[in-house]
Amino acid sequence: MAEKRKLSGWSEDVEKYSRQIWLAGLGAYAKIGEDGSKLFDALVREGERTEQMVRDEVEAVKNSARSRVAEARDKALGKWNALEEAFDRRLNSAITRLGVPSRNDFLALDEKIEALNRQLDRLSALRLVSSVEQPAEEKPARARRVKAQGEAPSKPRVRKPRAIAARPEAPQSEPTDEAPASEASQAASQ
Repeated sequence: MAEKRKLSGWSEDVEKYSRQIWLAGLGAYAKIGEDGSKLFDALVREGERTEQMVRDEVEAVKNSARSRVAEARDKALGKWNALEEAFDRRLNSAITRLGVPSRNDFLALDEKIEALNRQLDRLSALRLVSSVEQPAEEKPARARRVKAQGEAPSKPRVRKPRAIAARPEAPQSEPTDEAPASEASQAASQ
């Protein structure tokens, strides 16, 4: 019977607490019905304030991260530039030791070639202008001057006909000045 009493005491406690929980729920429901809109508005305002604080903190963290990334990028670029400059110096030093012309040498040479081309163009233009402007009477004057000095004017050179290699009188072993070597070798083979 003691066990029955224990069970009944225990069940009475459960029933008592269950009733209290039920009544608390009904009270909360009634309270919400009365003060629900005020409570809801207060919770919305509190949520807005909390959201703004979180946004501000997130923005501060983002800005801090961006500045750290920018610093790291600048450091990396600085190191990369220093490495690139060191590589360029060593490469230029090796190229200089090998005697390979540099880009600047080629540019200077190109400028000199351009200057020479301009000078040649000017000289060609002057030569053309002077030959066009030279009067026709000047050529006979030169011939008279040559005669006055006692020299004979030079005659145009006349080509002599080629010797025939097949003639028996001509030596066939050596080519003459008048016949090319290929004709002499052909004649020798006959």
